[in-house]
Amino acid sequence: MSKHSILAIALAATLAVPAVAAAQSGFFIDGGVGQARVDEAGFKDKDTHFRIGGGWNPNRYFGLEAGWTDLGRFSEEVAIGGATGEFKANGWYAGVRGKLPFHDGDGGFFASARAGLLFWDASGRVRVGTVTERFSDSGSDPYYGLGVGYDLSRNFGVSLNHDRYKVDSDGSSVKAWTVNATWRF
Repeated sequence: MSKHSILAIALAATLAVPAVAAAQSGFFIDGGVGQARVDEAGFKDKDTHFRIGGGWNPNRYFGLEAGWTDLGRFSEEVAIGGATGEFKANGWYAGVRGKLPFHDGDGGFFASARAGLLFWDASGRVRVGTVTERFSDSGSDPYYGLGVGYDLSRNFGVSLNHDRYKVDSDGSSVKAWTVNATWRF
């Protein structure tokens, strides 16, 4: 069974768990949208980034997460020789998350951190004159991020996060700012 299949099954199982009564189960669904930026390997561009996932928090400080992210589509024109290039990347992620609440009740400010593995797929093309070379690659590399947010209630919070997703063995990465919403049930 491939890594992608295992992650898809784990995410589906996490999202399929029904909410029970009024007590929190520790499960959550979250999503975010923002801007991704790349400034490496001959590319300097930005695009819309989004992610959706879910997971489980056994307590208010620690959690496990899994989901899918679209890192965007990037393009660049190189002045020398008139070459152009573009690539897009997306993938499944699985990792851990930490939360430091600055409140005792159901609402208030918090800081967060997350880290794990991104199972990415990237594809693109390079064009010089009339010659086009297409490429496709995949792999698994780390991601990590920091955030700050506000819990509006026991079940809902919003945050601003900065994440970095490594997407190649040469160290290339996509940096993303995202506004996220989390629903806990």
